[in-house]
Amino acid sequence: MVKSIININDNQFLVDVAVKPIEYLQGLLGKEELDSENGMLFVFKEPRIVSMSTRGMKFPIDILFIRENGTTFHVEHNVYPGIKTTSQGKAKYVIELKGETCKSNHINVGDCVEL
Repeated sequence: MVKSIININDNQFLVDVAVKPIEYLQGLLGKEELDSENGMLFVFKEPRIVSMSTRGMKFPIDILFIRENGTTFHVEHNVYPGIKTTSQGKAKYVIELKGETCKSNHINVGDCVEL
């Protein structure tokens, strides 16, 4: 998987980028932990309603749903393993970060993500 740096407010994250269906399925599965400076970026061909599952994961994550213009429109905080969540609108991008990262870095709905 390709890596990229993204910026949200004054925060910088190194993310693995998933652009293929097989990469969407793999996501963060198999990782023992996630540093607060790392994450996963899912890029979809077209904006769509997105369901994200934490089944099989070993740690909680924050999930950010992002519009095509880079604006965050929905954030799920500290989602524990085994939970499925769905965007509240069409997302072009989804970012997964370590649980509590959004809270500790003041990342909220309406924030712009630089990809």
